[in-house]
Amino acid sequence: MALDLLSNGEVSFHGYRISRQLKEKTETRPMAYTTLYRCLVRLEERELLKSKWITPDDGAQPKRVYTLTKTGKAAAKELKAASQD
Repeated sequence: MALDLLSNGEVSFHGYRISRQLKEKTETRPMAYTTLYRCLVRLEERELLKSKWITPDDGAQPKRVYTLTKTGKAAAKELKAASQD
Protein backbone atom coordinates (compact mmCIF):
# COMPACT_ATOMS: atom_id res chain seq x y z
CA MET A 1 0.00 0.00 0.00
CA ALA A 2 2.86 2.37 0.81
CA LEU A 3 4.33 1.84 -2.65
CA ASP A 4 0.94 2.63 -4.21
CA LEU A 5 0.77 5.84 -2.20
CA LEU A 6 4.28 6.76 -3.35
CA SER A 7 3.35 6.17 -6.98
CA ASN A 8 0.42 8.54 -6.44
CA GLY A 9 2.83 11.24 -5.26
CA GLU A 10 2.34 10.79 -1.50
CA VAL A 11 5.85 10.76 -0.03
CA SER A 12 4.71 10.27 3.55
CA PHE A 13 1.55 8.82 5.02
CA HIS A 14 -0.13 8.06 8.33
CA GLY A 15 -1.87 4.93 9.54
CA TYR A 16 -5.34 6.21 8.73
CA ARG A 17 -4.31 6.77 5.10
CA ILE A 18 -2.94 3.22 4.86
CA SER A 19 -6.21 1.92 6.34
CA ARG A 20 -8.24 3.82 3.73
CA GLN A 21 -5.94 2.58 0.96
CA LEU A 22 -6.38 -1.02 2.12
CA LYS A 23 -10.14 -0.60 2.17
CA GLU A 24 -10.16 0.88 -1.36
CA LYS A 25 -7.81 -1.72 -2.89
CA THR A 26 -9.04 -4.91 -1.26
CA GLU A 27 -12.38 -6.51 -0.70
CA THR A 28 -11.43 -8.09 2.59
CA ARG A 29 -12.67 -7.20 6.04
CA PRO A 30 -11.10 -3.93 7.27
CA MET A 31 -7.93 -4.36 9.33
CA ALA A 32 -8.25 -3.28 12.95
CA TYR A 33 -6.24 -0.16 13.74
CA THR A 34 -4.38 -1.93 16.54
CA THR A 35 -3.25 -4.61 14.07
CA LEU A 36 -2.25 -2.02 11.51
CA TYR A 37 -0.21 0.02 13.98
CA ARG A 38 1.53 -3.11 15.29
CA CYS A 39 2.52 -3.91 11.71
CA LEU A 40 3.83 -0.38 11.19
CA VAL A 41 5.91 -0.63 14.38
CA ARG A 42 7.39 -3.94 13.22
CA LEU A 43 8.23 -2.49 9.81
CA GLU A 44 9.94 0.43 11.52
CA GLU A 45 11.89 -1.93 13.78
CA ARG A 46 13.12 -3.71 10.64
CA GLU A 47 14.13 -0.30 9.21
CA LEU A 48 11.72 -0.57 6.30
CA LEU A 49 9.87 2.52 7.53
CA LYS A 50 10.80 5.57 9.51
CA SER A 51 8.38 7.81 11.33
CA LYS A 52 8.12 11.19 12.95
CA TRP A 53 5.45 13.15 14.76
CA ILE A 54 4.06 16.23 13.05
CA THR A 55 1.71 18.85 14.41
CA PRO A 56 -0.66 20.24 11.77
CA ASP A 57 -0.71 24.02 11.33
CA ASP A 58 -4.43 24.11 12.11
CA GLY A 59 -3.82 22.99 15.70
CA ALA A 60 -5.21 19.49 15.16
CA GLN A 61 -3.85 16.52 17.09
CA PRO A 62 -0.25 15.53 16.29
CA LYS A 63 0.05 12.62 13.87
CA ARG A 64 2.74 10.02 13.37
CA VAL A 65 3.80 10.16 9.73
CA TYR A 66 5.63 7.27 8.05
CA THR A 67 7.95 7.17 5.06
CA LEU A 68 9.54 4.21 3.34
CA THR A 69 13.29 3.93 3.76
CA LYS A 70 15.52 3.05 0.82
CA THR A 71 15.49 -0.57 2.03
CA GLY A 72 11.71 -0.42 2.43
CA LYS A 73 11.20 0.86 -1.11
CA ALA A 74 13.34 -1.97 -2.50
CA ALA A 75 11.45 -4.57 -0.44
CA ALA A 76 8.08 -3.14 -1.50
CA LYS A 77 9.07 -3.23 -5.16
CA GLU A 78 10.19 -6.86 -4.82
CA LEU A 79 6.89 -7.83 -3.17
CA LYS A 80 4.87 -6.01 -5.78
CA ALA A 81 6.78 -7.69 -8.62
CA ALA A 82 6.39 -11.11 -6.99
CA SER A 83 2.65 -10.62 -6.55
CA GLN A 84 2.24 -9.80 -10.24
CA ASP A 85 3.85 -13.06 -11.38
